[in-house]
Amino acid sequence: MKIIKPLFAILLLGLPAIAFAQGTQKLDINRIKKADTNHDGKITEPEMRTYRNTNFKQLDRNHDGFIDNKDIPRFAAERAVPAMNQMITVNDANHDGRLSRDEYANGRLVVFDLFDTNKDKVLDQAELKRAQEMPQAK
Repeated sequence: MKIIKPLFAILLLGLPAIAFAQGTQKLDINRIKKADTNHDGKITEPEMRTYRNTNFKQLDRNHDGFIDNKDIPRFAAERAVPAMNQMITVNDANHDGRLSRDEYANGRLVVFDLFDTNKDKVLDQAELKRAQEMPQAK
C-alpha cells in the first residue's frame, strides 16, 4: 500500500480536468504543494514542471525510460490503469501509447490549469485554498 498511494497521487497530476470536475478522481492537494520549491507559498508553472520531472523515476518503475501501464503493479492495476490511460491520452505527443520523460514533464498541466482560476500561471494561496476546499480534493 505504501507504493500505490504515492503512485496514484502522482498519476492524478496528469489527469484531464473533466475527471475532477465530475468528482470521479481524488487529489491529495499536499502533493501539489510539494512543487513549491522556493517555499514562497506560490506554485509557478516552471515549479510544477520541475516537480513532474522529478517524479518521472517514481512512475517509470521498470526503468525503461517510459511511463506506461507496464509500470503499474498488478495489485494496483484496477485503480491506477484508468488514471494512467487518461494521463497518456492527454500527454502522448507522438501517440506511441507511452510517455517519455519529456512528454511527461512538458505535457499539459491539467490540474494546475484547473486550479489557476485567474490564468496567471501561478497558484497563489487563495487558489490553493479553493482547490483544497473542492469536494474532490482530500
